[in-house]
Amino acid sequence: MEWKSGYSVGEDRLDNDHKIIIDLINRFDYAHSVEVEGNLVGYVLDQLIEYTKFHFQREEEYMHKIGYPFLELRDHQASHERLEKRLDELYEIFHGGKTDIAGDISEFLGNWLRGHILETDMKYKTHADYAAGDADADADADADAPAREEAD
Repeated sequence: MEWKSGYSVGEDRLDNDHKIIIDLINRFDYAHSVEVEGNLVGYVLDQLIEYTKFHFQREEEYMHKIGYPFLELRDHQASHERLEKRLDELYEIFHGGKTDIAGDISEFLGNWLRGHILETDMKYKTHADYAAGDADADADADADAPAREEAD
């Protein structure tokens, strides 16, 4: 999987998180392709799950900060919770000895991440862009206010 500019949500910290998650998915793929026993694969899977949960928390805090609508935030959080639950299930299966599911995990994560960024995350990007546009318009109006007062 490769980062593309079209994945940008317009917030550097979240874009960097997404890049790290992509890198971890790629490391997971690589570890799976070169290792038979699964120790390295398991280690990378653990890192991937831990970082993804960290990212979800940061992303949800950002959505609060930009005033993302409550119902949409709740839906977004629910999608995070569903993935966390699925990751926990995959973790248990993998660490329970069924290491042959590594390829399925990788495919699932890549598909999920692309879909999540391009569909779900782009909604808060649109909201943030719109809110920033309103802030810019308000700043422009405030800057014009003294000139209008002098003209009166």
